[in-house]
Amino acid sequence: PSFESLIGTHIRSDNFEIKGPSTSARFKKGSTILFEWETEITHPLSLEVIDNHGKIVFDSQPVYDKFLKLSSGDLNEGLFYFKILKDDEIVFFGKFFIDKK
Repeated sequence: PSFESLIGTHIRSDNFEIKGPSTSARFKKGSTILFEWETEITHPLSLEVIDNHGKIVFDSQPVYDKFLKLSSGDLNEGLFYFKILKDDEIVFFGKFFIDKK
């Protein structure tokens, strides 16, 4: 999929700032990935992780905190994209890599 042009973009405003992971971050398989943000949004957000074939491999429940932890143990090695969403609208789009242990 052609997601590369969306990397690092803020689709909505709401004073959203991603704290982590950084663009193109690399994680060892089995590590914990911390998705963290600052925002004035009071509505819950959700996280979608998509593999490099466009398949959703993780879809969170609504998150009321300003962070979410995800174990990379269930993900294959390779490139992944992620979306932080508010009511199915993209707030932020990023990517990360999972490397061998």
